[in-house]
Amino acid sequence: MTDAPKKTVPSVMYSLIKATNDALEICPGAAAEFFCAVIEEQSAAEIGPAMFGDVESDANWFASKATTIDLEAYLAAISARLSETQMHRKTRKRLIASLFNKMDATDKAAFVKWVWEKEKYNE
Repeated sequence: MTDAPKKTVPSVMYSLIKATNDALEICPGAAAEFFCAVIEEQSAAEIGPAMFGDVESDANWFASKATTIDLEAYLAAISARLSETQMHRKTRKRLIASLFNKMDATDKAAFVKWVWEKEKYNE
């Protein structure tokens, strides 16, 4: 009896890339949701940053140097871009909660009222 051949890192990466391309061709929306979920879960387990670089650190550095006008312009551009991409629902909720939690009580109440009115007219 012979042992199965050992898989090399390049062969595993090739298989992963091929499977990713196949999934994206067959059902791009579901594949994107799946990959977002994997990244989300890995990030929650603190494996994500080691795998994908220190993006959060770079973003924090940039934000610390940017003016308020810069921040608003980038946030508007990012928001527009995010609306065109697949995003895991946990990520979307975390972003919205982060913005909401930074509001004062008056702005929170006004925002909730605005959302309530929007929902009431969409029924």
